[in-house]
Amino acid sequence: MATRVHDRTRRVWTLLSLAVRVAHSLSLHAEPPGAHATRPFERELRRRLWCAIALLDTQTTLECVSEPMIQGTWLQAPNLPLNIDDLALIPDSEGEPVEAEGFSDMTFTLVACRAQCVARLLNFPAPVGSSAVSNWDVRQNYVEDFARSIGVLLRRNSCASERTGPTFYRWYTDSSAEVLIATMQLIAVRPLRQLQPCDAPPQVKGANLLRLATEVLRKTQSLAHDPRGTQWHWLEAMFPPWHALAVALAELCVCDDPTLCQDCWPAVKLAFAQLSHQLAEPAGAAIIWGPMERLMKQARQRMERLHMYSPPIPSNPLIPGSQQETSFSPFMTPISSSLDLCALTDLAAVTEADFGAADAWGNWESFIQDMLIGREFALCS
Repeated sequence: MATRVHDRTRRVWTLLSLAVRVAHSLSLHAEPPGAHATRPFERELRRRLWCAIALLDTQTTLECVSEPMIQGTWLQAPNLPLNIDDLALIPDSEGEPVEAEGFSDMTFTLVACRAQCVARLLNFPAPVGSSAVSNWDVRQNYVEDFARSIGVLLRRNSCASERTGPTFYRWYTDSSAEVLIATMQLIAVRPLRQLQPCDAPPQVKGANLLRLATEVLRKTQSLAHDPRGTQWHWLEAMFPPWHALAVALAELCVCDDPTLCQDCWPAVKLAFAQLSHQLAEPAGAAIIWGPMERLMKQARQRMERLHMYSPPIPSNPLIPGSQQETSFSPFMTPISSSLDLCALTDLAAVTEADFGAADAWGNWESFIQDMLIGREFALCS
């Protein structure tokens, strides 16, 4: 994981494949022979190690537009870590640890584990040889189930932990869960691979997809600059919001609302500048960054045309890097309330204002196709 944070070259791909093979030889993906004789301490460490390897596999797969090495069926509940504190793990104990009722050292990890399972369902087939889910209603149900399960987990933990008072860890977990739920919603309607069969693009109401993608970028930027999350900032390099940026750019290219475009543009520009340092490297340049730059060029041209017919609006003081940037207090209120996904996404009907939806979907399909071409180039070079 340390290499993945600082190095995005093929070295990580090679190390990950080796880690997966070693994990298989140790039967981390299943109950090993003689599991009944294994101490609970060892079983829990095996689960945690397997979860970390699977998370790396998911991230590498999404960024390289490739098939995962780890099957989704190997990430079921028995293989997931328990919601317990590290101090509850006693090496010589024979009894199974009791899961915590409140926030534990593993709550954030469990949120991330559930998110990667949903990301796999939305982008990759479960049985080998089948296709990823192409029914938009089913994909939406996956997101709603994920949001409900995370909500239950965090509500239960919050109620049980009220006596300890708020902590930065709880705040970071809640805020990250909010971003992950919104990201899964984006992936549900803007998949990271071409779905077969796919009769028609998903029906998203108005410019809600642009608003949602921009909100993900803003929240990610706020998390990165909030001092309450300093000790977790190293995770940002593992989860760059390039998908949300691509969705926002594709939507900006067809949006006809000058006010909305100008409101979203600062966050999009900032995200593009920040990710250029992370993704414009040998491994990611051809696969992600080349197509991203082409989208950005189209979006800039669109913004220039809109700017000719509309006055500029004041910069958003909540966006880091804007002209009115403000400092954060360690005890400031949460970034924002939970996203209303039902209000932002409507897969049941299209309004009259949605005439640009087909063009936005075409932009997205072109972006995915460019990524596939970039992958072939990267593998052959």
